[in-house]
Amino acid sequence: MEIKIDIKSFKTALHTGPIEFIYTKKDGTTRLAKGTLCESLIPKEPAKLEDADGFAKRAPRKLPEGTVFYYDLEKNGFRSFNESQLVEWFV
Repeated sequence: MEIKIDIKSFKTALHTGPIEFIYTKKDGTTRLAKGTLCESLIPKEPAKLEDADGFAKRAPRKLPEGTVFYYDLEKNGFRSFNESQLVEWFV
């Protein structure tokens, strides 16, 4: 049985504060992350900015459709994953 996740609610929650979520990485492992897109929780100068996935500065110019972009509060940097890989999320 497949569990349906409301991706719209997940993305809204990212903008309102920190949330925890689990997603499957490209290598098949799962990752528990604590992230946000709430501006007041993202440092003005993050410790790490990921350039490998096309992130030139604080925000992506254009991400492939279905990509979730977030600031990882534990890794202190921006990360992304495909929304179809989201397993579960918690407020």
